[in-house]
Amino acid sequence: MRRRGFTFLELLVALTLFLVGMVSVLQIFPLNRRLLNQTSQTTQAVFLAQEEIEKVRSNDYTALPAGTYAARTAVTSDTTSPLSIFDKQVVIVQVDTNRATTVTDTGIRRVDVTIFWTETSVERQYRVSTYVFSPSHSYDNVTNAAPGATSAN
Repeated sequence: MRRRGFTFLELLVALTLFLVGMVSVLQIFPLNRRLLNQTSQTTQAVFLAQEEIEKVRSNDYTALPAGTYAARTAVTSDTTSPLSIFDKQVVIVQVDTNRATTVTDTGIRRVDVTIFWTETSVERQYRVSTYVFSPSHSYDNVTNAAPGATSAN
């Protein structure tokens, strides 16, 4: 007559399989946390870049000379702020109707905002661009209007 229950060997095999499964599941958590942190920083960079674009677009066209509008600087001087890991740079260039850089003022300027941050010892950046038009220029020759283009008043 056999006894009911598990043998020591069966219990040992079941416990080993359970532990292997748990270790595999627990290894996912650090990866998930790292990906969540990366996504959070990228999202914050997108918001910061959009905020800078809106600041620049609120200016008159004549107040936006070509060149480095804002050199690379820290987003905030408060070192306790979560934004202290970010730097920003705003560059404005004159472009022609084909969106090629030019030294001649054609009434179209491209605004490039770049947000920089360091993530796990690797420098990351997010760049967004928009076009600002002078209301005093004629754009009859413009084909294929630039995406995100706005007219500054």
